[in-house]
Amino acid sequence: MAPTSCSPPVTDDRAGHDHAGRHDHELRLAVQYAREHNEHALTQFNASSTTQGPLLGNSTLNTIKNTLASIVAGGVKNGSSSLNLGSIGISLQADGTMMSVDSTALTNALQNTRPRSRRIFNATNGIGEQLNASITNFTQTGGMIDVRTTALNSDLTGISTQQTNLNDYISQLTSQYAAQFTALNTLMATTNNSAYLMQLFGGTNSAGALATNK
Repeated sequence: MAPTSCSPPVTDDRAGHDHAGRHDHELRLAVQYAREHNEHALTQFNASSTTQGPLLGNSTLNTIKNTLASIVAGGVKNGSSSLNLGSIGISLQADGTMMSVDSTALTNALQNTRPRSRRIFNATNGIGEQLNASITNFTQTGGMIDVRTTALNSDLTGISTQQTNLNDYISQLTSQYAAQFTALNTLMATTNNSAYLMQLFGGTNSAGALATNK
């Protein structure tokens, strides 16, 4: 039987190289995503503008932002110390939003101190895993966002019901006034006797039946 050709097995070094490459690529994508979304912050405030971020001051968003910022700032335990994103050139902005990037420090960390960046993003308690766990808690059914969304939908339903009731009341009141006006207009059109009108509404020397409730 002719020998069968096959590709050589992947060595540990090659696997490690591929893993590191994916790690670097994912980190760079995360940084790019954060940079782009910082420009459109939902909580932005501009003193010279009459329009502010739609979620400015929102307690739910503030809780989520503070929790995630705490994870990013806290980093990962490394013995008696901690490794955080600041050690590889990534830090929070002064207002707590992500993120400010020192490109030189980040490039140096990815090229020369990969073990450090790998520990920061390890699959057990790395920053990515911590963020993923917190985000899952926030977004799952029964989580903070779901509870808040349910409450807002309930409020919207209540407002819609009130609006419907108000519209019904306005329609009923309009119909009532229209019927009264039509009846009065008909009465006025069929009454051509000025004496009757004076008797009903009054004149120079008489208050009229309507005025005296006769």
